[in-house]
Amino acid sequence: MQTEQQLRFRGKTKTPLERVTELDAFPKLKESSIKPSAVGGFMTVVSLLLIVWLFKSEFAYFWDSKLHFKLRPDDLMDEKLPVNIDITIAMPCRTIGADVVDSTGQGVTSFGELEYEDTWFELDSAQRDFFSSLKYVNEYLREEAHALQQVLWKASLSRTYDMPERTTQVGKPHDACRISGTLELTKVAGNLHVAAGQTLPLPGGHAHFAGMRHNLNFSHRITRLSFGPPDHGVVHPLEGDEKIADQEDMQYQYFITVVPTEVHVRGSNVRTYQYSVREADRPISHAKGSHGVPGVYFKYDSSSLRVTITEERDSWFTLLTKLCAVVGGVFATSAVISQKIQAFLGLFSGKPEYQKMTKS
Repeated sequence: MQTEQQLRFRGKTKTPLERVTELDAFPKLKESSIKPSAVGGFMTVVSLLLIVWLFKSEFAYFWDSKLHFKLRPDDLMDEKLPVNIDITIAMPCRTIGADVVDSTGQGVTSFGELEYEDTWFELDSAQRDFFSSLKYVNEYLREEAHALQQVLWKASLSRTYDMPERTTQVGKPHDACRISGTLELTKVAGNLHVAAGQTLPLPGGHAHFAGMRHNLNFSHRITRLSFGPPDHGVVHPLEGDEKIADQEDMQYQYFITVVPTEVHVRGSNVRTYQYSVREADRPISHAKGSHGVPGVYFKYDSSSLRVTITEERDSWFTLLTKLCAVVGGVFATSAVISQKIQAFLGLFSGKPEYQKMTKS
């Protein structure tokens, strides 16, 4: 083994830092060969400002995650389907009844219980302001859902549906009925409806005892109709809907397709539901051949597909690669631009330093 004296005899012992320095393969320029200029200084400042702005944009894009939507078969058929209801019908509670019948033959008593509250169909000023705001916001969200849906999913907003208490007294008997509550439905096709007369349970179904009543007014207002928890950016199309019947004995039908949805954003994992709806209405007149029963019908069915929404974000390695590309690209581009500007100045100025740059 060589001793330290032998190494010194051959030459000075090199430190690890000096050995690493000898491995530097990047080209160097002597200080005497570098000559600063006003154009170069200006381009350096501009390049630094541009790099700072691009860095900020890249970090903002990195933190703003993207949503990924995946469809798969819904294998949770035993899962209950909660429906939240708050509907006002322009008829007294004693004259109407609300029921649910699904394809298995189960009735409303199997799903839960709804509350009936006598009220007035005409709203006071505070209630009208609340409902108008609900209607306007929901209409805007439905129209702009293609542009706002990702923002809504990430925001996970929950909205208030409680109608304010009436502040003014009405000097007439109650002329409307507010039906509200939450039912636990099965995930099969069914029919939630409000028709004239109280419900009479029968083997294999039910009936509404209303006699031979006519001149029924089924004008209605939907304050809330949602499936699952009413938050996490879900837009419920029927909330804020109001139908004023222009003739009697109207039948309103809503055909609803419910889509199970899983939302995995911002660290939360929630199972909820979206739904789409089609509407139809017609007057019931047996004399004119339009048969049926007047009322408000919500015919629903559960989709066989489940939507899973997850967040996706670029890796830190991808971010680092983009930042390096920004620095290299900006400085390389600024160097070319600086050289072209100096060459341009050399053509139109008599300064020796610019003329030398032009010739070189």
